[in-house]
Amino acid sequence: MNNLKAGLYIHIPFCRRKCPYCDFFITTNRKWIDEYYRALKNELHYLKQRFNPQLLTIYFGGGTPSFFPIKNLEGILNYITKEFSIVRNAEWTVEVNPEDVNEEFIRLLSASPINRISVGVQSFNDAELSFLGRQHTSKQAIQSIESLKKIIENVSVDIIYGLPEQSNQTLLQTLQTIKQLEVPHFSAYMLTIENRTLFGVLAKHNKLSISEDLQASLFEMLIHWANDNGYVQYEISNFASSEKFYSKHNLLYWNNENVFNAGAGAHGSWTNGYGIRWRRINKRNIYIWIKAYLNNYLPPPMASFEFPLSQKEFYNESILNNLRTMWGIDIKLLRKLFPKSFISHLISATQPFIEANLLKLDNDRLFLTPQGKLYADYIASSLMLV
Repeated sequence: MNNLKAGLYIHIPFCRRKCPYCDFFITTNRKWIDEYYRALKNELHYLKQRFNPQLLTIYFGGGTPSFFPIKNLEGILNYITKEFSIVRNAEWTVEVNPEDVNEEFIRLLSASPINRISVGVQSFNDAELSFLGRQHTSKQAIQSIESLKKIIENVSVDIIYGLPEQSNQTLLQTLQTIKQLEVPHFSAYMLTIENRTLFGVLAKHNKLSISEDLQASLFEMLIHWANDNGYVQYEISNFASSEKFYSKHNLLYWNNENVFNAGAGAHGSWTNGYGIRWRRINKRNIYIWIKAYLNNYLPPPMASFEFPLSQKEFYNESILNNLRTMWGIDIKLLRKLFPKSFISHLISATQPFIEANLLKLDNDRLFLTPQGKLYADYIASSLMLV
């Protein structure tokens, strides 16, 4: 299983504070930083020794990777460069918050292999930023992007839409700012209320609600704006000005390719030489994960779980991931991977959606229609096996 071509996801869970909508695994306790850094290198050592992957992409997510001390981030970059086999022109991405883009961070980028930046802007409207609990202003966000674009061409921006009482005008303001800044890629995520968040608590007590009709209307406007302004919607939530700026790392997930994971709360998956899909999940507990990896290079059972997916689980994962992309579901490929009964179920389940013009079948590929994109999750769940 050595020399698998793969991506590498590294989770940096540290944040200044937890945003009210965020359900990712994060911590605001900085006392763990030095131990986390040492444990992370041990887990990377384990991944190298066991899998010896040839890395196609390296992605630092969080949390807030740019909140990790520069010396530690630099140390991990150097460790990966030294220890792993990395393809030429590999994509190196780091997520940043606008308030962290300072001279020291710019110096790190200039001397590192990082060639893609994902900026957590969320909105260019100050009232919306306040509602989302963000610590930067729209002015700071603009300044950070302008600084980053001077040294890195491939800059992406994350935005959140579908906020309560959000108007077409404020979303349009954010989108127009993205265009004016000549940002070649952006990810637009519809606000969802998760149970383990402050917004979830407020919603439970009827102090916060979101209109599905409003969100659908904003999503349609977003798609039309992207089409009119030269951005390709290559995945439900991702838009790029050209193929050059597609997120190579995220494409690995959507195409069921191999991605290994490091850091507390991180997930990965890979397909072994026998065609069996495996999942690897790290514990969402920083104390347990750190102590386990500081004491042992091997994957301690309490910190990392590795298990094979059943054929049904792998099929369902493929449907969910593939349907979200502009390339859709490749039925020819599924026929090679899964039993005939799975394919029969798929063909049968698609018929009502094709008749309703929510799905399109073309050359043995299934695509969401523009109208179908409004119901992507429901359609995907209907095509899955239970």
